[in-house]
Amino acid sequence: MMHLERKCIMKTFRKIKSRWLDDAGQKHVSRIHEIISQGGDIPATISPFPEVDNLIDLRGFPFKFAFNIKSCKFKNTDLSYCSLENGWIEKSHFINIRFDDAILENLSDHGNSFEQVSFARSILTGSVLGYNGSKYIKCKYYRALLIGAGSIRAEFNYCIFDHCIIKGVDFNATSFENCKFIGKVVDVWFHGGFPREPLGYKWAYGFPTREEKYGKPRKNRMLNVDFSEAELWDLTLSDGCDLSTIILPKKGNYRLYSHWRKRLIGLWLASLKWPRKEGSETRWFCKHLLGYHQDWYLINIEKDHSGVNLELFNKIIDFLDRYQGLPFKYIFK
Repeated sequence: MMHLERKCIMKTFRKIKSRWLDDAGQKHVSRIHEIISQGGDIPATISPFPEVDNLIDLRGFPFKFAFNIKSCKFKNTDLSYCSLENGWIEKSHFINIRFDDAILENLSDHGNSFEQVSFARSILTGSVLGYNGSKYIKCKYYRALLIGAGSIRAEFNYCIFDHCIIKGVDFNATSFENCKFIGKVVDVWFHGGFPREPLGYKWAYGFPTREEKYGKPRKNRMLNVDFSEAELWDLTLSDGCDLSTIILPKKGNYRLYSHWRKRLIGLWLASLKWPRKEGSETRWFCKHLLGYHQDWYLINIEKDHSGVNLELFNKIIDFLDRYQGLPFKYIFK
């Protein structure tokens, strides 16, 4: 089924792209590039083709390689099947836009806003979203490819990630509110903000802090983020990422822990009385996770064994489940 769908998409892609390749099409391509390069509101008359579903038809438009879009406003436009590979988008606004089946590989997004934008089956591999606090509002990613993508300071509100291929993505200082994830989410890192700078970092090395370089991010509270239809593998959480309002997956075996640091410290102390090998591995487990500076943590019991053998992992989980933050002297009884 997936193969037939992809074959149909490629046939449509070739047909739509061919509109721009004849002599008449090439004249329109040059004119449209010039209009977009000037910035400002993109006029409804920019396309030589009739509207599609009440949207300006720029489907398959052949943007120049590494094309820059700056200070533009696109509204009610269909940009499906277009290619912005290695492109740069800055201080622009996109309202009610389709980027379906678009090639957005290695795209750089700087201080833009995207509202009611569809990224169905779009390719965002290697793209970096959110420089200068880009905002995504009511956007939908359906089967989008996000392998190796990243973000810095992006803000997602009321967005849906539906059966996307999300793998190896670092959502650095990126915030989510009222968003939903459906399907597998693999090897993804959610931060509460920027990672902590080492003490004396700026004085010692003379480099600007991340906030000085990228601006102050909105705190990632993961407010009402819905994972009820998601499957989470190898999730990493750090830098005060608040999980108090998330909706857990309905399927699978997950643990959501509050007072995470206290539990880890309690586990560390309890492990001092455990057999030597178990105790050593458990303290490594604690040291590793304490470095993430979290008060909340989410673990997939079936998938996330954190480098320890299954028997010891079950013992650790049993302790974390039972630990109620009692004074440390009671741990050894």
